[in-house]
Amino acid sequence: MSIAHGTNIEAKPMNMNENETPINQTLINPLGIERNLRMKEVIEAVGLSRATIYRMMGVFKFPLAVKVSLSLVGWKAAELREYMQLGPDGWYEKYGKQQEAEKLKRQQA
Repeated sequence: MSIAHGTNIEAKPMNMNENETPINQTLINPLGIERNLRMKEVIEAVGLSRATIYRMMGVFKFPLAVKVSLSLVGWKAAELREYMQLGPDGWYEKYGKQQEAEKLKRQQA
């Protein structure tokens, strides 16, 4: 697995395979912490439109965004890599059911 430093997801390290997508890289910020991806990067990585991503999040078949600030959200690179391996239905089976149950519980409280 390649490591890209900085914030440019399109940066392609020398040892990255031709068919390896940028999301397969470990995206590390200068502090050594895996950073969150912005919507544009997510769209490029998974090949879905913005509307489809939000629609799938609504039915828990896509990783949920993490609120970074009042007006900024991001997605964890590790979760997106796992989503790409599992697919929408696999993601729902592994994580979505629990997230859906937690949302229902919050609404009933």
